[in-house]
Amino acid sequence: MTAAERLVDLAAALSGDPTGRRREAWHAELAGAESRGLRRREVVFAAFRGAADVRRSAIRRLPAAAAAARRLRWSATALVIAALFAFAAFLGTGRPEEWAAFLRLLLLDAAAALGVLGAVGVAMGVSMLAKGDGRRPWMLVLAVLAAPILLGVLLVTGLSMLFAGGMLLGFVVLGVALAVPISSGPGARATWPGVPARLGQRTTGLLGAAVVLAATAAVALHVLVWNPQAKVPGVGLAEIYTTMAARGEPATWAARLVAVWAVGWVVLALVLAAAGIVGQRGILRRLDARRIARATLVALAGIGLTSWLAGFSMGMSLADAFATGGGDAAASGAVLIGIGILAGLAAAVRILPPPLRISA
Repeated sequence: MTAAERLVDLAAALSGDPTGRRREAWHAELAGAESRGLRRREVVFAAFRGAADVRRSAIRRLPAAAAAARRLRWSATALVIAALFAFAAFLGTGRPEEWAAFLRLLLLDAAAALGVLGAVGVAMGVSMLAKGDGRRPWMLVLAVLAAPILLGVLLVTGLSMLFAGGMLLGFVVLGVALAVPISSGPGARATWPGVPARLGQRTTGLLGAAVVLAATAAVALHVLVWNPQAKVPGVGLAEIYTTMAARGEPATWAARLVAVWAVGWVVLALVLAAAGIVGQRGILRRLDARRIARATLVALAGIGLTSWLAGFSMGMSLADAFATGGGDAAASGAVLIGIGILAGLAAAVRILPPPLRISA
């Protein structure tokens, strides 16, 4: 299949054509383009323009609440990706290389642009709701205002709120996976690239459990083994812990913090394993292959992005005991956070946007 044919397929998918007739027509136009003196790229551009017209017409026919919900979901996608880009740029502030500075600037510019688009989308979504319903806009406005209020509370309470969120995130992912009803629409249940559907629910559950447990174990090893050895090279791990205790910085509290952080993720992994073993029964009835795969992706993002919280106490104790810096010295820290950012981007793109197919 040529690039033009793939682009035409993408245009047909974006148009939300359930019958496939639009795709067949555009492929016929593409096949006969040269005989009519047209360039293939002109047919591709026309296909995308047609898809955009179809989508605009379909959105206009939607109720105000449904159209606003779609816009707000796209806005949430933009805001989450902007936050991940900004976080990635922040992590690279310690590298003085020119390429690192350029990449950091690129990420910050992309974060700013997506942040503006997301904020404008939220405002437009609120405006769309205000035109269609007299009560729902006030509920949405309160929800939008809750975000800066929560941010203010976070800034006031400091690290305690960050730690609480990081420690409970695994339970939050599990609660959402078990509680949110499964959509009955086949279009909303479609998967791409369809790997969970091909593997099946039980295999996906066992693989998801293995991924969550492996990521959790990797963070624990990074905090308690790899990073201390990288910060104090040439010294055995037992000697590092003995010296920390002798200098009034025992690793006991740091190990407990890692254990508390890991509890939620371990429980999530056990539930996914149970779903893989017994199938969709009882409380596990909503854990189909697609839900398990998405929960695993969100968990991988959460584990990577909160790994620094799990290692915060150990990093401070090492810094005080050996007069080192508070940041990670082992490359595993950057790898874990990088995996978390990539998984977060994938989760944002796959979970937050509304379905491409627009149904009234």
